[in-house]
Amino acid sequence: MRKLAGREKLRGPNEKVTKLYTPPSESVDVTDKSFPGIVLIPETEPPKALVAPQPHSLLALRSADFPKPSDIPFTGEYWMFKAPNVRPPQTSYLRKGTPLALSFVTTDHRPLSMEAHQKLDHAIDLHCCRGIQIAISNIDRYPGTVTLEIVLIDSAAQRSESLGTADVTSKPDGRPWTGSRFPVLETLEFRIPLSTELREFNEIKVVFHRASLRMDRSARISIERFSLMPRTG
Repeated sequence: MRKLAGREKLRGPNEKVTKLYTPPSESVDVTDKSFPGIVLIPETEPPKALVAPQPHSLLALRSADFPKPSDIPFTGEYWMFKAPNVRPPQTSYLRKGTPLALSFVTTDHRPLSMEAHQKLDHAIDLHCCRGIQIAISNIDRYPGTVTLEIVLIDSAAQRSESLGTADVTSKPDGRPWTGSRFPVLETLEFRIPLSTELREFNEIKVVFHRASLRMDRSARISIERFSLMPRTG
């Protein structure tokens, strides 16, 4: 797959590829040929106030009153960086866009860490929800090679809790061999354990795990929204 990825030229409408070069130092300027990391900011509307769902008893609910999930449109940042960094350095390449339209590859074939970070305007009680759904748009050309992990973070207590991983199983529409590809929507669900040391969270981190043969290339997947699923019972 690596040889194939090296030979192929990414094609398709509005698709761009940027190569990551190893910088001589952390203070290197951001140029077309040298930068130590990537920060992408989607062009979105300002987030609305989030109201967390309240736990409900199944015995007290009618079908018409069944609680609905609370949606959180993704308005955060996408991070891409190489070890030993744990986040993009201050001299990283910054621009508006999403991984759906922009692709990145390391020319030295070192693994490229890829994350998405969504900060919340206030902390959410973890016991409000039975799970979190994540809606994504997928136009990645290597199906079956991406797994997403959700990590809930309480920055005040400096604690975090992983909700595990889920495979991305969707495939873009169109004919990939002709460069004609169209994104497809997919929803993944992550369960929140009943017993956890994390009491609340004010940030959601999504880690894009990719197969070892394409760890040097970013995933062409963007996040549309998170949905907090109310706990019932």
